[in-house]
Amino acid sequence: MKKTFILFKANDAVFGVDLRKVISIEKKRETTSIPKSSEYIVGIANIRGEIIPVIDSNQVLYNQKINVDEEARYILLDIEGVTIALMVENTNEIIDLHIGTVSPVKIVNESNFVDGVVLEGDRIISILNIEEMLLSLKDIENFKERYISNGNQ
Repeated sequence: MKKTFILFKANDAVFGVDLRKVISIEKKRETTSIPKSSEYIVGIANIRGEIIPVIDSNQVLYNQKINVDEEARYILLDIEGVTIALMVENTNEIIDLHIGTVSPVKIVNESNFVDGVVLEGDRIISILNIEEMLLSLKDIENFKERYISNGNQ
């Protein structure tokens, strides 16, 4: 069975996100910072008339701020009915992978974001469980309630 993934880079590593969770890919926009928010929250941005929280992929995955340049993009994701923008260094590839080629990984830390890895040519692609990653973030529920739910009602 094949699944389609969108690939992005973070800290020179390649990650795949299930395309079914992706709404769109957008160029980086100006963000408004949120006082006293967690380090992984870049802020909020007006994307196509919606106020969307922007999450720094490098901060979540590596505890380092993303290198923002003209290649930076937002991957808009639908996580349990809420739209979140994941800011990535770059993204420009969609790939079909056979699920049977995904090797499970046993990570020795508390994160369980990575469902497995795929060797594709000379690249190692880490397949993210994007919902698990975003829903496990500290304060994400409070952030969703304060800055998203009020605007969507």
